[in-house]
Amino acid sequence: MLTETSGRYCHGDEITLADVFLLPQVFNAKEFQVNMKQFPIISRIAEELCQVDAFRLTQPSLQPDCHYRGKDQLSPLCKN
Repeated sequence: MLTETSGRYCHGDEITLADVFLLPQVFNAKEFQVNMKQFPIISRIAEELCQVDAFRLTQPSLQPDCHYRGKDQLSPLCKN
């Protein structure tokens, strides 16, 4: 589906609700060591979203109530 709809983001070049839901799922995939190389479009979109402050500054690992294993050892999804 993303092959047909994606631009800079999931649906064209404007951020939509699909993008809001995508980035936390990419975080979860990385947390559970999913090889994201098999999802190049999703990986590219996630990188684009990480350039947006609203996404980069609110990623799950930066939240005070983050409950993932080894929170202190988590690599941020988006580099600051």
